[in-house]
Amino acid sequence: MRRVKVLIPSKDRPLQLLACLLSFCRSVKGDADKNLRVSVSVLWKASDSNFQEAYNRLPNLLSSVLSALPWIDLLWVNEDGEGEGAPSTFGDGLQKILEETAKAQSGGESLADDGEEEDFVLFAVDDCLFYSDLRLEQSCQILSERPEVFSVQFRLNPRVTYSHPRSRFGYRPMLYPLQMDKPSSSKETTPFLLYDRSKTSFADWSMAFDLSCSLYRRNETAYLIQTLRKTKGESAVGHPNSLEASANVWIFNETPKGRGEGADSDSPWEKTINACPSSPVCSVLTINRVQEVYKNPVFEGTQLAPESQDNSPSALLDLFNFLFPPSPDTFPDDPLEVLKERGVMDLKAYWPQNAYFDSVHIAPVPPSGTSHSLTPALPLLRGVDPPSPLVSFVLPARNEENLLEGALESLPAQEGVGPGTFEVIVIDDASSDRTGEVAFKFASTDPRFRVVRREFSTGIAAALNEGLRASRGSLIGRLDADDRAEPCRLVSQLRFLAAHPRVAVLGSSFRTFSIEQEAQREDGGGAESNVDKEKQKEAEKGKESGRGVEPGSLEGRLGAQGEERIFGVPCHPFVVRWRALLCCPLAHPCVLVRKEALFPERGEREGEEEGGTERGVKKEWEDSEGYPEDVPAEDHALWLRILAQKTKTTDRREGGEGSASDESFEFKWEAANMGDTLTRLGRRPDSLSLKKAKELRRSSQEQVALFMEKAMGLGPVDPELVALLWDTGKAGGQREKGAAAGGGRGRPIREAIQLLEKMLKFFENMLSPERPGRGEKEKHRNGNAEEHLRGHSDTCLAASLDRCGLSPWSFSSFASEGDEEERRAGALRFIKKDIDRIRGTLSLEDIAKGNLTSGRDFAQWLSSSSDAKERLKQLLSGHN
Repeated sequence: MRRVKVLIPSKDRPLQLLACLLSFCRSVKGDADKNLRVSVSVLWKASDSNFQEAYNRLPNLLSSVLSALPWIDLLWVNEDGEGEGAPSTFGDGLQKILEETAKAQSGGESLADDGEEEDFVLFAVDDCLFYSDLRLEQSCQILSERPEVFSVQFRLNPRVTYSHPRSRFGYRPMLYPLQMDKPSSSKETTPFLLYDRSKTSFADWSMAFDLSCSLYRRNETAYLIQTLRKTKGESAVGHPNSLEASANVWIFNETPKGRGEGADSDSPWEKTINACPSSPVCSVLTINRVQEVYKNPVFEGTQLAPESQDNSPSALLDLFNFLFPPSPDTFPDDPLEVLKERGVMDLKAYWPQNAYFDSVHIAPVPPSGTSHSLTPALPLLRGVDPPSPLVSFVLPARNEENLLEGALESLPAQEGVGPGTFEVIVIDDASSDRTGEVAFKFASTDPRFRVVRREFSTGIAAALNEGLRASRGSLIGRLDADDRAEPCRLVSQLRFLAAHPRVAVLGSSFRTFSIEQEAQREDGGGAESNVDKEKQKEAEKGKESGRGVEPGSLEGRLGAQGEERIFGVPCHPFVVRWRALLCCPLAHPCVLVRKEALFPERGEREGEEEGGTERGVKKEWEDSEGYPEDVPAEDHALWLRILAQKTKTTDRREGGEGSASDESFEFKWEAANMGDTLTRLGRRPDSLSLKKAKELRRSSQEQVALFMEKAMGLGPVDPELVALLWDTGKAGGQREKGAAAGGGRGRPIREAIQLLEKMLKFFENMLSPERPGRGEKEKHRNGNAEEHLRGHSDTCLAASLDRCGLSPWSFSSFASEGDEEERRAGALRFIKKDIDRIRGTLSLEDIAKGNLTSGRDFAQWLSSSSDAKERLKQLLSGHN
């Protein structure tokens, strides 16, 4: 039997602790029939007798819930308890709890296990809310059978790309579906993912030890705490936040990177591989602060319930006493229902299918409100009677007889949508094989499928435009013949677009799979594929390989086995707009696009005056309809043109009737990605994107140069400068092999640095809440629009969506009330960090070419970087 010790510290938050424990009990109900025993220890502290009385009342409130879960024990430990053996500090209480289950072996190298101890420790904070199945037994199995995995981080999931405590956006690491061995020697995919925390600097994903909600092995945890008390003193473990900070520093110092030494395969602290759920299971409701050790920002201006005037501990204590009187006649059978009926909390509002959180820390969602809600109910997904489907999937195919069927089968398998919601238009692009026959087989039995036959192939953009002309939906979905749509794709993207009316292009994270391996599985073959052999060679080459796969790394081990990978994408609209200048940030087969953005209305600009910089983007570039057929990188070009579309705004100056007005233009649309994995992209060596990689890359860079000139007003931009920025601006600081290596091309590095400065100034101006020329009416409208986005849900997604007149940099569609300014600042820090890294790399390359005048820029970059030594090491290794 596996045993789990759950440790929850709490101070002056009985109401939040009650919600935490009740939601936890619900989240582990699915483990009731498993070989599992759970013991929950609450280490609580009360600042006065009123809070103490409330904590003492909690066991009675939980009694009816726990009676239905006899395999869960609940232990209450008062940190300020009196009497012999009572803990005096948090560290003392924690040590006493762990001493019941673990004892360190003399010498301190390892821990003894007498077979009667809990095997695992789950840390959680009292304001952690669980809203999905935790799968605790399966998590324990991962740590038992996968020794390379250090912990299971329940707080993380693919959507997390923003750190609220630090007000920062970050790059999510590569994720890998976790597969477990079955008795039949086959593999079973689990609802968990693997990642290497050493491959990212993003705070939430790079942490080794976390108390928010993470599972660890019991013996390693006990040894860690015991060692910290011995080496760092009681202060290192005397407070939950101190313990978290001290543990992370100690673990880092025990790694080869921290020691500056080689690896020690026997040390558990060198394990950098963690697991996390593939979809959200919990969040931390950061609404008040009860400690001063770590002054993380809280969500101001939000109330946990209408009865509370604020979120202070005393106000929530009054709410707790109001909901659950001190001397009740009876205790409720399910206190969660009381919280729901009184308008305090409804777990359904937090379900992943109803809400989208891009941060671990969130503000509360009112049961009847929609500050994060993607849609209030399912009427959005009612059936749409032909001939007007809501979504038109456009799928071009040329000589794809062996792959097309799999892609087409994935579309009718969409879950949660009514009949007639979508249609599928297959463009047979003058195929010479059975592609058309495969497509017509679907069309003959399913009226949602239609086939358009082209007699001559003139390129994928032309084929796509043919599909657009034949489409009837107000939304256009994309898929290619070698890709597969996950069953939840359409419903997820529809709900997201319904809540975010300014997002015109919505993509998602994606996972790759081997076409060859899938074909072998379908045929029942077990021979090693060519893809397996190539990836094995690549892993053996290590850093000499093109992808820089290190021997023994997570990517190297799983890549050599041909396992699937889940790629991270920029998610927030601001981050997508920035990254669109340094790469193509949207995977074409994953997108759902508003049709009206593909065919811009010219009427808005008919009255525009010719000339001047305020007129917006020139019509011959911005107003082209559909995909540009003369551009190899047709997808990136289209996203940039949509992002360049502007709309006229009028700010009337005060002064009575007939007063003057100011006219200006602002960006009309945004693009975004969901962190959810909604599409599987097939890998094959003969793909067009691989064959024409250089041509597509060059084409994208030319389109970015046009965007900078025409949409950003930076003047004529040489695509060569954009190419130079692309070489050094890859996400996470990784450069392609041979890129920017200081060859003899004499690239205009100084001009590229000057371009970076212009780009930064542009985004700083756009982010400023008091940007020049912004009138009072615009500010007022922007405020109303932000409020509108928080509560708005377009239940029909018609093509004639009302425009809400937002300024282009409203973060409300991704943020909570009171969180916009922090995200503005976080986004700007994200931009500056990217620019600083690119500047440093460019300056170093210039120095390597003998231009010592760049030394000043390089010294400035080095002194402004918090991880200067590591950056310098990476840069120097790239030049060797």
